[in-house]
Amino acid sequence: MWLLAANGLVYLMLNIASGRLFRKFFPLSASAVMRDAFAALRGQLSHADPRQYNNVQRFAYLFVMLDIVLLVLSGLVL
Repeated sequence: MWLLAANGLVYLMLNIASGRLFRKFFPLSASAVMRDAFAALRGQLSHADPRQYNNVQRFAYLFVMLDIVLLVLSGLVL
């Protein structure tokens, strides 16, 4: 478990230190997430540049990173 926590911490710190986290995942707004979610459900979401994340992907990745941090911290408390 310590190895997984250390690996996640290194990943997060490298993304913050390099600026990749802010460059790839921000700015993010609720209206943009909803617009892209509805476009994806209709099959109209553009995939012109696969190197760019759409707003739903940005939200999902940020949510997973935050969730993993919370899970590790709550596990350490126990």
